Amino acid sequence: MLVILRDDVEDLLDFEVELRSRKKDESLPTPILYALENEEVKAGVTAVLRKGQINEGDAEALISLISKAKGFERLWKFFDRLGTQAAHEVENFDEKWKMAFKLILRAVVPPIPKDLVVRRCS
Repeated sequence: MLVILRDDVEDLLDFEVELRSRKKDESLPTPILYALENEEVKAGVTAVLRKGQINEGDAEALISLISKAKGFERLWKFFDRLGTQAAHEVENFDEKWKMAFKLILRAVVPPIPKDLVVRRCS
């Protein structure tokens, strides 16, 4: 799940190829779905997504709308919760595997941006 959510962020930022493909053939990245739940920004997000080709200005507007709707904050809180759960589970692994899985977990879970205030989820 952590890898899928990380890929969602990467796909959102690759608006020329991956986001276009996700709009057409797959589900939208999680931050966009979170933003669409916010009535204050939903129309703006929808307007950008309806465009055939998203340019850099559209992508910046979309990122701004997602931020305003706290879509990234919600995603990072989810990352934090899943990462904490995974770290707890790794502690139950056999010693010979524990370090390897801890390294994988560190590589998968993105660091929380310093400008994003996120309270630890319980």
